[in-house]
Amino acid sequence: MRHLPLIAPNPPRLSALGDDLRRVEASGVFSNNGPEVRAFEAEATGQLFGGEGASLAVANATLGLIIALKDAAGANAKPGALALMPAMTFAATAQAAHWAGLTPLICDVDPDDWSMAAREEERLIARYGERLAVLLPYATFGNAIDLDRYAWVKRRHGLGVVVDAAASLGTRDAQGRGFGAGAPFATVFS
Repeated sequence: MRHLPLIAPNPPRLSALGDDLRRVEASGVFSNNGPEVRAFEAEATGQLFGGEGASLAVANATLGLIIALKDAAGANAKPGALALMPAMTFAATAQAAHWAGLTPLICDVDPDDWSMAAREEERLIARYGERLAVLLPYATFGNAIDLDRYAWVKRRHGLGVVVDAAASLGTRDAQGRGFGAGAPFATVFS
């Protein structure tokens, strides 16, 4: 019987990380908020987003979504508050909304780009009104969804917006900028 590995790990060799490990040791910070993670965040912001905005490194995208959702919901995060998200998303998206104290509200997707169907999204915004705290669009398969539209929806309805862009790190928008650069809301990558 032949063994076919689905994933073959290929971690960096520790022997090649001597200078990096000495820098960590010299800083005395072996966990969060150290100079290495801050340098990584600055480099990510510069290289991926042309220096626009800021990056915050967390353990995984689900934690990033929870933090961003709690912030975006703000005062709208009352008991029973809703987070509108597409039916085509990852299970952790709904879990993050739940852990942020919100109830997931599912929206049909557009069959052409897998994002929330705009008409259905508007219908649900009108139907649920003030119960709706956050829109949580998903950039499915790295698709650069229209962030200008979500900035407009945010202004028009006074809703928080968080983009789940877990599969979109490195995606470029129509103008060639890193997806999420300049957006007036959090875009969470994995």
